[in-house]
Amino acid sequence: MAGTDHTHFNEPAGMAFMPDGSFYIADGYVNSRVIKFDKNGKFLLEWGTKGSGPGQFNLVHSVTIDANKRIYAADRNNNRVQVFHHDGSYVKQFVYEPATHGSGSTWDLALWPDKNEDYMVMVDGTNNEMRTIRTSDGAVMSTVGRSGRNAGQFHWVHNIAIDSRGTVYTTEVDNGKRIQKWTPTNGTPQR
Repeated sequence: MAGTDHTHFNEPAGMAFMPDGSFYIADGYVNSRVIKFDKNGKFLLEWGTKGSGPGQFNLVHSVTIDANKRIYAADRNNNRVQVFHHDGSYVKQFVYEPATHGSGSTWDLALWPDKNEDYMVMVDGTNNEMRTIRTSDGAVMSTVGRSGRNAGQFHWVHNIAIDSRGTVYTTEVDNGKRIQKWTPTNGTPQR
């Protein structure tokens, strides 16, 4: 059952775990919030409302956590990544050029394995590309992919994951619902 209290969600889009087992949920399609629970599922805190100001969201689609317990949230329709302390307090944001259709440039995020958290990878399902982002300032270091249905191309690239060796996996919701595997070469994912 959909809802807005501490025991119900409304179209959540992603989650991430802390080392202690606590976890964050991007309850983003309708509720525009991030919620934190302890390892047993007990509510701890939440933040976010609908909007475009710091700490507000317009479809928070993904969350990921770095070694310093900072939370990176893909604020999809605001074309940005927002960064928060583990208690939900705002740190900074990285804003990206509006996507081809006006919004939706930050669909999912993943940090490189522990050896290199200076960079994260972001997928953009509207522009159909994957970007390597520097976490200190949000600068785009490289891009891979373009619109299409062939290998190495995307159509609504939706999610991303990186394994312990740095291999990147992407999923698409409208391209045969496929998974593509990318191997990093010189710090950039390559098909």
